[in-house]
Amino acid sequence: MNKILSIALVGIMIAPFSAFSAASQIKKTSDGGYNVTYDYKDRERSNWYVTGRLGMSFLNWTNEYKTNNQRSGEIDILVPEYGEDESFSFKPVFAGGLSVGHTFDYYWRAELEAGYIGNFSQADNSTEFKLSIPYATLNGYYDFDFGMYLGLGAGVALPMTEINAATFVWNGAKKTSVGVMGSAMLGYSIPLDENFTFDLRYRLSAITGSTHKVTWTVAANDYYVSNKIGIIWDNSVTLGLRYGF
Repeated sequence: MNKILSIALVGIMIAPFSAFSAASQIKKTSDGGYNVTYDYKDRERSNWYVTGRLGMSFLNWTNEYKTNNQRSGEIDILVPEYGEDESFSFKPVFAGGLSVGHTFDYYWRAELEAGYIGNFSQADNSTEFKLSIPYATLNGYYDFDFGMYLGLGAGVALPMTEINAATFVWNGAKKTSVGVMGSAMLGYSIPLDENFTFDLRYRLSAITGSTHKVTWTVAANDYYVSNKIGIIWDNSVTLGLRYGF
C-alpha cells in the first residue's frame, strides 16, 4: 500500500513538468526505492520582443535666416535677428519611442523603432520658433555576454518647424519636411526575469534638416522670411523596458 502511495505522490510531483518534458520513467531500485527520470525541455520562445523608451534628447543645429523685410512707410516689420545665423547647442527636449524586434542566433537583434523628439520652443521678442522630430528607423544590434550592446540605425525623420509672430499673420507658419536619419548606439541590458529586460541606451543621430519659408503682405508689399536648417545632431539618453515573447 505504501509503495502505491509513493508512486502516486511521485506522479503528482512530476505532473507540472509534463508540458515541458518528454516521456518520464519510474524504475524500482534494488533497495526498494524508486528512480524517476525525465527529459526536460525548456519553454520555446518566439524571439520576438517589444520595447518602450522614455528619456531626454539634446539637440544641436543652426538656423540660417534670410529675409527681404524693410521699413515700409511707418510700418516696421518686427523680425528680430533675422538675416543672422543662430546656433543651438545641446538643447534638452523629450525623447520617447516604441519598437518591435527579433533576436537572431542569440547575439544579433533587428528592430523597427518609431519615436518622437521634441518639442523645442524659443520666443524672441515678437517671434517664436518651434522644432520637433517624429521618426522611424530600422535598427540592428549586437549583444555582448556581459550585457553591453552596440547598434546602428537608419530611417526617415520628419522635422516639423513652426514660426509664429504676435504682431501679424504669416502664411505657411508650419512645415513638415522629410529627412534622413542615421544613428550609432551604445547600451546596456539587465535581465529582470524570464520576460522583462531593463535597457539603458545612448544614441548619437544625424538628421537632415529643412528649409522653411513664410510670407506676408503689408500695404501691398510682399515680404518673406526663410529659415534653413542643416544637419540636426541628436544626443539622446533613454531608459527602456523590453518584453520578450
